Amino acid sequence: MTAILAVVLTSVAIPMTATASTTPPVQTSAPQPTGWPKAYNEKASSLVAFDNDKVATINCASSGTSNVMTFTNYGTTSPVTSVVPPTSVSKSICYDYGVNNATSSYAVSSDGSMYTGQNPSSNHFDVAKFKNGRQIWATPALTSATNCAPYGGTSTDLIMRSMSIGPDGNLYGTLTSTGSPSACGDWLVGFNSENGNELFRVHLQTSSYNGITPRVWTYTSTILVMDSSGMIREFNYSGVENTSKQYTFTPPSGTYLDGIYTVANADKRVFAVFTTLGAPTATKVAFHDSDGTNGVMSTSFYSSYPGLRWYIGADGELVGTMGSYIYHFDIASNASSTYGMTLPSGYTNQVLTNYSEDSDGVMVLTRQIWISGTSYSNVIRVDTIDPTTSVLTNVFSLEGSTTHSFNPSYFVGTVHGNYLYATICYSDSTCTGDPSTQDLSLYKVALTGTGDILSDANAQYGTYESTDRNYVAMGDSFSSGEGLDSFIYGSDNSGSDECHRSSQSYPSVLDQTAGLDLNLTAFVACSGATTDNILFGGTGTGAWNESPQLNSINSSTKVVTLTIGGNDAGFSTVAGACIQSIQVGAPAGFGCSTDVTVTSPLAARLKGLAGTATSTQYTPDATPREIYALKDVLAAIAFLAPDAEIYIAGYPHLFGSSESDFSNSAEAPSGKACFVGYWVGTLSVDYDDAQWINTQADNLNGIIKDAVDYSTDHGLDVTYVPPTFFDTHGLCDSSDSWIRGAILSGATSNPDVNPGSLHPDSDGAEIGYGTMFNSQITSHL
Repeated sequence: MTAILAVVLTSVAIPMTATASTTPPVQTSAPQPTGWPKAYNEKASSLVAFDNDKVATINCASSGTSNVMTFTNYGTTSPVTSVVPPTSVSKSICYDYGVNNATSSYAVSSDGSMYTGQNPSSNHFDVAKFKNGRQIWATPALTSATNCAPYGGTSTDLIMRSMSIGPDGNLYGTLTSTGSPSACGDWLVGFNSENGNELFRVHLQTSSYNGITPRVWTYTSTILVMDSSGMIREFNYSGVENTSKQYTFTPPSGTYLDGIYTVANADKRVFAVFTTLGAPTATKVAFHDSDGTNGVMSTSFYSSYPGLRWYIGADGELVGTMGSYIYHFDIASNASSTYGMTLPSGYTNQVLTNYSEDSDGVMVLTRQIWISGTSYSNVIRVDTIDPTTSVLTNVFSLEGSTTHSFNPSYFVGTVHGNYLYATICYSDSTCTGDPSTQDLSLYKVALTGTGDILSDANAQYGTYESTDRNYVAMGDSFSSGEGLDSFIYGSDNSGSDECHRSSQSYPSVLDQTAGLDLNLTAFVACSGATTDNILFGGTGTGAWNESPQLNSINSSTKVVTLTIGGNDAGFSTVAGACIQSIQVGAPAGFGCSTDVTVTSPLAARLKGLAGTATSTQYTPDATPREIYALKDVLAAIAFLAPDAEIYIAGYPHLFGSSESDFSNSAEAPSGKACFVGYWVGTLSVDYDDAQWINTQADNLNGIIKDAVDYSTDHGLDVTYVPPTFFDTHGLCDSSDSWIRGAILSGATSNPDVNPGSLHPDSDGAEIGYGTMFNSQITSHL
């Protein structure tokens, strides 16, 4: 900011009085990107997130008598809109996730994940995570009279007032109770970014919300909090407070706390802007340092727009935009500098609404300009000021009319990289009515010469770019993440959709791996999926009334990953037949490898996958599905996604290969067994049967490799991904197992088998599959 003071602003140290510059910078104009704006007819209560080099919005839109929540990704091609579950949702859902009210809190992490907080107009406190058009998780809604129950109260509401992404990638926020009696007070809460689980909760104080918004800021090793009493406190990332770091602002004389605005800089200096009582309205600035130092600017300054917008400048000092002025507050010299924006000819009023700086001090200013007597803004204008040349460049100007004017409350400008993204609403005064009578557009504004900017104290934005390769994850349970935790919202609904897509699965790992430049546009892998489900969808296990997985790919798809064939072969049925239990009346599993009722159907099903069956083959499910040759499945994927790299992985050995890693067993025919679980008694697999199961996995992998070879011989871009990273990590193996054992529950006479049994655990997903897919994809970059 020092350079700006010397060149652009009135830079002499003066008392805290608004003094406008009389010599504005030279004005020029800049060209705009082609293909913008992107128009969409939804409510204007949109939030903006960045995923790689793309922008996304989340909205609630009217649809008949209900509302629809949508998440739209805007890239260089046509926008891709996803309806966040289900196809029609109640009005309360739109409220719950904070997308229908401008005061709701939200944050965006550098990987493009968006987090939204509760809407103050509802009686809910919950938090949700969105990524690539999908809701990943949501905390349980705490409603009405029970809202505060987990937090020490019974009759008041909680509101998520502030959010921040920590250096560990997790989400931290402040909660405030409202209503009377105020039993809950203020809370600091941490959430695991992977699954939404609460990391900790800390009760800050018991008084009710009194106009001060409790805020949270995250630093390398500490969390800084200001509660609604004005106390500044520091915590570590386990929620433990450093009690020696407790300081309270002393309000400047003649001011009151209601309406206080706070921001914090990188040095943990918190600025508070106080509004004075009475008229004329005035504002004073106070600050607090982490060493306990408090200070107040010696004099106040007049402002007809008290506390409109406040930011941290490049030099760590406070910058305010009020009315037509930019104010810079130099705490060290107890002085301020101002710059007044000149009105374009013919206009009489303006308000500066947003301010940003890059690391070189280039300012980005947004203004709303109108003629006296009009209801709302007739011009939206974005300017930049170069501190080295003192040139003001008009990079964006959008004019309305008396019948087509803009609503200032719904202009959202967010800077990311070299662009400003703005959602602009016009045609009615609220932009919350019938979408057919209004227009909401997303604009991309080029900001020549600026770098990565973080300007909004209420949100965090990613600043990295990518080659933007659209990625689709298809396949079965080994791809969806069955056996893991953190199932994505909508994929763990008992009896209606149990695809069990996990945020810990290898597709999620790949999506978040730096350097791969993948944009996960669709995650359609489903537990139980077969070749038939990929091609034709279906009902029940493997599809759950979802569309064919092929519907998720198109000409814009650049990368496809999958595992498929295990359910067609019926490996879960085969493995279940090989497990021996000492429970009375249980099937005798020992010797399955020589049981023709097990081996013969399996061999026939494998021939179906190889395309060499003499007749149509079916899966062993209760509702059998036709088995299709893997080479035909790969050909169908390549036909619909002709520019995609297709990666299909093999299946790991479930068991170790050495007898020495198995246990002695008098009951097992070979004398050795692998204990895979416990249900009333032990569950075990004979050594010889275990080796046979491994051999069948090899046979299936051979069929997969043959299908890949056939595909590449016919000019398709298909790669086989071997499961070599799983070597030595099976059950009863020489290294730690990455395969979960058999998990049973329910009635003793007829136990339920957890579908996650004999599936990769988190290490298997992240290292076993994630690393080998990463290696193959990287080799093709």
